[in-house]
Amino acid sequence: MDRSANRLASLFSDLRRRGVVQTVGVYLVAAWATIEVATTIFPYLGVPDSAGTALIVVLGLGIPVVAVLAWAFDLTPEGIRRADASAETEGHAGSGSIIARGRLPLALGLVIVLASVTGVVWIRFFGPPAPDLGAVAVFPFEVQGDAEAVGHLGEGMVTLLSRELDGVAGLRGTDPSTILNLAGAALDGLLDPATAREFAKDVGAARFVLGTVTEVAGQIALSARLYESDETVEPTTASVEGAFTAVFELAEDLVAQLLAQRVGAVSRQLASTAARDTESLAAFKAFVDAERWLRGNRRDSAIAGFQRAVEEDPTFALAYYRLAVAAGLRRNYRLVESSLERATAFAHRLSDRDRRALEAFTIVRAGRIDEGERLYVALLQDYPDAWESRYQLGDLLTEHNPPRGRPSTEGLPLLQQVVRVDPAFVCPTCTLANFALAEADIDRSDSISYARTGGPERFRVYAAASAAARADESDFARWYRPSFNFYWQGPWLAAWFESYDWAERLVRPMVGTDRRELIRVHGTFILTDLLVGQGRWGEVPGLLDRAAELAPGRARLRRAFYVIQPLADPSAEELDEAVEQIGAWNGTDQNDPDLESPLTALLPWGRAYLLGLLQARRGEPRQAIEWADSLGAIPGPDDAPWMAEDLALTIRAEVALREGRPADALADLEGVSGQIPVKVMDLASTGPARIEYADLFTQEHARLLRIEALRAMGRAEEARRWADNGFFRIGGNAVLAPTLRKIRGEVYDDLGDAPRAVEHYERFLKLWEGADPRLQSHSDGARGRLEALGPEVP
Repeated sequence: MDRSANRLASLFSDLRRRGVVQTVGVYLVAAWATIEVATTIFPYLGVPDSAGTALIVVLGLGIPVVAVLAWAFDLTPEGIRRADASAETEGHAGSGSIIARGRLPLALGLVIVLASVTGVVWIRFFGPPAPDLGAVAVFPFEVQGDAEAVGHLGEGMVTLLSRELDGVAGLRGTDPSTILNLAGAALDGLLDPATAREFAKDVGAARFVLGTVTEVAGQIALSARLYESDETVEPTTASVEGAFTAVFELAEDLVAQLLAQRVGAVSRQLASTAARDTESLAAFKAFVDAERWLRGNRRDSAIAGFQRAVEEDPTFALAYYRLAVAAGLRRNYRLVESSLERATAFAHRLSDRDRRALEAFTIVRAGRIDEGERLYVALLQDYPDAWESRYQLGDLLTEHNPPRGRPSTEGLPLLQQVVRVDPAFVCPTCTLANFALAEADIDRSDSISYARTGGPERFRVYAAASAAARADESDFARWYRPSFNFYWQGPWLAAWFESYDWAERLVRPMVGTDRRELIRVHGTFILTDLLVGQGRWGEVPGLLDRAAELAPGRARLRRAFYVIQPLADPSAEELDEAVEQIGAWNGTDQNDPDLESPLTALLPWGRAYLLGLLQARRGEPRQAIEWADSLGAIPGPDDAPWMAEDLALTIRAEVALREGRPADALADLEGVSGQIPVKVMDLASTGPARIEYADLFTQEHARLLRIEALRAMGRAEEARRWADNGFFRIGGNAVLAPTLRKIRGEVYDDLGDAPRAVEHYERFLKLWEGADPRLQSHSDGARGRLEALGPEVP
């Protein structure tokens, strides 16, 4: 005891002698003062609370940095010197003041650097866009006269004038879809200049346009006012009139007048420098209507509207692009692909911003996630007001980060920014609601508007699921109806709220013989997911046998998928049966029409992948590697050729781990790309369109193997990152949720974080209370660790 005390005293003496204690003290005072000032003034500057949190975290991380620097270096008149060398020059290292030895400048300098870096990074990537002196926000025009004839021009002028402004005299129109989303969400009637000025500021525009469309006896008059951000400057006014059929030329003249007074004469040559997407009035009207429907989440109407637009003008590139976006939300993948092909063919007619947005969207849809992210980041650097692209990037990070070893929460700030500008933008609002569900926060999810939209049936479904998440029996009885629309809420109740009993209550009525075949098949696979997740294998074979009567191919794949799960512990007979069934299948839908789906082209890879993993489980490494090698020769989809290599590397990693070679397994897993085609992610998510065998291609097995390999190599912190952040997906994963509880308990156990380890072990044991006796070894292991950790937990 005395010896330990002496060591501590000696260490503290060394820390004081080298000025470390003093330097860290100065740093803490300076950091505290910086945080106090920042948190005081941030609210007045409109800076979000999360920026203050980021500053606190970064300055906190600077404490060990300043301690190490203070121990190792001094700032002397001769410059930066190692502490020992400067001590020889100065005499006793403890002599002189902290200022003389350079500690104060060191501490203060690091505070300033860290705070500055935090500010720059936040403003650059997460803060609202700074006003762009070249950006002009065109708001919807007031319509006077025959609304049926010219009503669409109220919003249509936003698109027309924004396109006319692009590239003229160093100006550009703010993204029309951003303005229309903002207008649709926030406007009740017409904008006054003061409110418009605030909205323009929100989207980073230094100027804005308000105007009027007047119709009289088939003629139209357009008048507009161009305002500056400085309200003391008088607006520039312009007006034109002419035949309704000449609206494009009139819009061009209107812009010319506005700019002639502000930036000098602009001739009728504007059309040669501005990007005009269509010259068809009918196409333009259909486009405006479709955008309105898309903002209102009327996806089918939006698709029909964009299709009318391209029928009227077959070269309308922007309409093709937006048709692809709408079709993607509806999961109509053939329409997405054909629309993107046509949009790309006429992309030369688009503005730079829209052309780059089209390129990024196309690349992401093809599954090249890393490249798509880079393109969106570059686009937002040049066009910070491109809110649609900001949403697309946020959605990309949310959905596609986990397979790449990064947290889904990287996408949150981007989505929150979009929602602040347009609270009614359905897509980001929906994702924010799902983030709340992923944190088991039903109240916060309820408070997000999208959760209560979509019509009476959607409301009833969500209300029943919310009641189940709260275990509110009376409210559940009020809303629940045993119908097709309810069963798919079961997986998120299980995965996010660990309410497996309530999830079963939702799903079991769907598997009755009185149900339609489609409902019985969907319901059966969701039910078996719930049972496997809890280790209740007893009922699963019988349910799969019944499902096989209606969907033999899907039942075969699901049985093999369950056998390869981490906690499955399959018997030799179960492994043999799975290998026999998958081996006898030809890997296509030729004899299994129930497998026909947008993922059909991936099935031959799925067959080889399953056989490789099953052979590794059987203790047949040579056969497993042969299946891995065969993947490179099996034809597959052209748009995701890397997936075959990813699956092969996963098989090799499984073999290496089973042979006790974690370093080799990790080397294989480092080669897994983490890039998953959008359609795979879509079809693996909870919902009526879910295709359960999409789970084969989401790389979750590779992530589980990576956690195991990292733990085996003593790299627990890296394992924690993958375990905590690697499995967010819309709808969660009912099969893996309990398994992840056990894995996370083990990871935190490795890290010495007893309270968190205990929390995860306890949750796992509760979920596995009804597990089959043969699987009790997993529960026994977790229970044993709980007993060992008990005294350490406060």
